[in-house]
Amino acid sequence: MSTTTSFAPDSTDENVKDILSEVVLREPYCTRVASCHDVVYNDECVYTFHSPFSSEKGILVNLVTFIGTCEEYAPLNIQKDQDFTLFLRIVCRKTKKNNKENSVAATKLGIGIPGGFQSLERQEDVISKYSIVLYNNNNCRIDFETPYYDDSTTNVSDNSNNTTTLPEILVMSVNSILHHVGTQVQQEVHTWEQQEEDKPVSKFCYNLPFEENGIRISPNPQDWFCQASLSKENLWLNLSDGYIGGGRKNWDGSGGSNGALDHYIQTGKRYPLVVKLGTITSDPTTADCYSYDVDEDGPVLIPNLAELLAKRGILVSSLQKTVRSTAELEVELNATYAFDAITEAGSSLVPVSGPGLQGLQNLGNSCYINTVCQTLFSGTIPELVSKYAIVDIEGAVAPKEAPLDVRTQTIKLTNALTSGVFAAATTEEEEEVTQYRLAPRMFKHAICKNHIEFCTGQQQDAAHFLQYLIESLDRAELKAGMSKEKITSRLFAHSIMSRIVCSADSMIKY
Repeated sequence: MSTTTSFAPDSTDENVKDILSEVVLREPYCTRVASCHDVVYNDECVYTFHSPFSSEKGILVNLVTFIGTCEEYAPLNIQKDQDFTLFLRIVCRKTKKNNKENSVAATKLGIGIPGGFQSLERQEDVISKYSIVLYNNNNCRIDFETPYYDDSTTNVSDNSNNTTTLPEILVMSVNSILHHVGTQVQQEVHTWEQQEEDKPVSKFCYNLPFEENGIRISPNPQDWFCQASLSKENLWLNLSDGYIGGGRKNWDGSGGSNGALDHYIQTGKRYPLVVKLGTITSDPTTADCYSYDVDEDGPVLIPNLAELLAKRGILVSSLQKTVRSTAELEVELNATYAFDAITEAGSSLVPVSGPGLQGLQNLGNSCYINTVCQTLFSGTIPELVSKYAIVDIEGAVAPKEAPLDVRTQTIKLTNALTSGVFAAATTEEEEEVTQYRLAPRMFKHAICKNHIEFCTGQQQDAAHFLQYLIESLDRAELKAGMSKEKITSRLFAHSIMSRIVCSADSMIKY
């Protein structure tokens, strides 16, 4: 390791660029650009349930490994072969919209329709703050931290954008993390797609009509907009004539302007293939493609997509993913929608919270998992609490191993259920906005990833899962060096005795 250097914590804006440029020059492997195939933990700490929303410190995401942790676990999440580690700090806060339609009682059984229930997207605003953190690996401290503003940062004036003053590779790395869907959505999409049929190859891809109208598409996402509504979100490019239009509306009323579909109809239904701008990368198979033709009318594969895009001046090798695909949006919408807010609306409920009173979110037919976890790890079995309700940073596994480590994720879940840290709102405003339930996605993935039934999103038997979970814990505990006498299954060991009692003389036979 090179000679130790420190940077002043009060570094001014004028020399931030020089400091970060020096770090990037000295430590050439201190940043990396995340691709759509990388696993990025930008929504939750791998050791705890802390998220960008849970505290004013949010989480720190390593710009090389893309592992996110709370600041307490940052010493484990450093590049140990370098003097410095660069992190992206992500802090988010939800606020309730002052919207009249939120206070009107629903009169129709529907979501996103007039008189129906409104989606959370319409009820809440999310305020995000980002900053780049320079962490001194030798002194285990933050040398300095500078705010980072991108185009999605809310409540920031136009002249505050600092992306032009930072090293380009650093900006690309940070943006790739911010625009990445995150590992939780990736896992849910994989589960979702396991139950879906494979996308067909469009019958139009090799004989698609192409209009030589001179339209060239800019590689800069800031130049894209719907030609019908001027909206800059959910944009689809028609592969025949280069028209950019908004996508269809979602089931809850959100989504695009319908411009792309309207254009297909207005042009006599001659140009059926579109691709979602922002989902195109150097791997064209990851792009979100759709066919409006009545015989296909759904997602399709377009093997020659790169060639079709090149005719409009788009080189796929130079593009990064900047928006969520349709499947990712559907999963995110279903995962975050609070359906219990509908069923409980108007009811007189008494909120309870505290140690052992922590709610768990249903991940989609995962009530059997939540039931078993609440029974085992919420404090009703003291032996399991003493084994797993521990915080041992020194003995924790490496950050790269933590998401898939059974013991680490069990410790994470048990601590959350028994501590009460995440069980209550911190302000009255948050109590109105946020549902204080934890989503045990990392736990489910670590336990169930290799099981043919539990890895799906289908309903399963709780007793079957209990047996499988105990077997998984036994294997993990033995691997960690625990003796056979102390493994979890021993807590439930029992013997069965059968006997017959004669009704005449009360003699007993075993």
